[in-house]
Amino acid sequence: VLTPHGIQAFIRNRTTIELTWNVRDGVDHYVVEFSEDSLEFASIIRTITVQPDELPVQEVFFGDTRYSARVK
Repeated sequence: VLTPHGIQAFIRNRTTIELTWNVRDGVDHYVVEFSEDSLEFASIIRTITVQPDELPVQEVFFGDTRYSARVK
């Protein structure tokens, strides 16, 4: 299965990140990783498993910090 497409990120309530993407047939779960070090992902601070029926997913983080997320 290829990487999900149509990924969108929204900031909700200043500290909540909402992610959504197009679900692919045959996928039973996705792994989402969050990092504070831009796009290098050398220091992953949180990893979650998301079922297709759990989208959109929301995670709470500290304000005034830049985060990156990747979905696989």
